[in-house]
Amino acid sequence: MRKWLFLFALISMLSNVFAQNVIIGKITEKDGKALSGATVMVEDANTSGIKGYAISDGKGIYKLSFSSDASKLSVRVKAFNHKEKVQTVDNKSQTLNFSLELNFTEIKEIVLKNKLITKKGDTITYDLKSFSSKSNRTLADVLKKMPGMEVQSDGTVIYQGKPINKFNVNGKDLMEGAYGTVNNALPKDAVKDVQVMENHQPIKLLKDKVPSEQAALNIRLKRKITMTGRGEVSAGFSPFLWNVKLTPMFFWTKEPMGS
Repeated sequence: MRKWLFLFALISMLSNVFAQNVIIGKITEKDGKALSGATVMVEDANTSGIKGYAISDGKGIYKLSFSSDASKLSVRVKAFNHKEKVQTVDNKSQTLNFSLELNFTEIKEIVLKNKLITKKGDTITYDLKSFSSKSNRTLADVLKKMPGMEVQSDGTVIYQGKPINKFNVNGKDLMEGAYGTVNNALPKDAVKDVQVMENHQPIKLLKDKVPSEQAALNIRLKRKITMTGRGEVSAGFSPFLWNVKLTPMFFWTKEPMGS
């Protein structure tokens, strides 16, 4: 009996540790005016790994879900022409409101920068350059750093705990499900951004009729033509050993890239 009670207590404890927490709140300016389009990210206070994110709506309201076993988390709020704000909080569900100060900087030349994350309807667009670093070489390396994304060793992608159901390149399903090769071989510098279509129904006849909890990915390339690949050939003496791996890829599209 004691063994079962201990097991039940252990399962309950683990469930609490890895349970999904929710942070909600409102982003405003100093005068109380609602601030829309602000990006709110939850990060591990020790590793700075992004655990979840949200974008404030027209009323300044945001809501984000996350899972983490860290005791402390950092909540980072960013908005164009406003000072960034970071607050360290306990790992639990809570309400957090933020008031941001204006921060206009006078510069000699105008530099336009893409937003880190943008959302339109059920489509979330990640600016690849914002998540990339010098040590990253392939698309898979950068995908691993995006909130909600997990990339397995074979290149398959898990989004919000569920496998994606479609992988497109410039809107086309070129690999017919065998997309892991693309992730592990496509250079990061060939990719402009990554689009996530949440609640994506891959069967056209069932669209708007049967809901889906899975997402689809669309990789948008920088150029109309992108060629990549890798090769490995080896041989040995008696008994003869051969190992040939060739995975060249050639992507081509007539349509111009999205802006």
